[in-house]
Amino acid sequence: MGVTGMDWCDFMAVCVKTREIMLKRIHFQPMYWKHVSSLLKAYSKVLKESRTRKANGLDPLDCELVKRLRSQPMKRGIFPGENSIVAEDLIRNERNMFYGASNFAMDFDFLMGYDSTCKCVG
Repeated sequence: MGVTGMDWCDFMAVCVKTREIMLKRIHFQPMYWKHVSSLLKAYSKVLKESRTRKANGLDPLDCELVKRLRSQPMKRGIFPGENSIVAEDLIRNERNMFYGASNFAMDFDFLMGYDSTCKCVG
């Protein structure tokens, strides 16, 4: 969302073993993105420097950026803005039927495309 400028994105997870589906709308949180993107930029610099050193026959891990990265504590807490990320449930599961905003119920097999005959309730 930070790259595309979108205000939200939908995230779907499916477990075929347990026949569970989760669909959530995740809203953009600028403070969280600012922090995470700064970490990604720092990692990218380390990776670039290490690749350059390796290409020149040098130890890729023996540079100041890697030493600085290694000196940072690996203990992970909550990132800034992480606690204020909004995630909305877009479907609910009731007795193995999945309901969306239209309140039309569909079974797992239909949603996964396994069975074209929907055991639906509308």
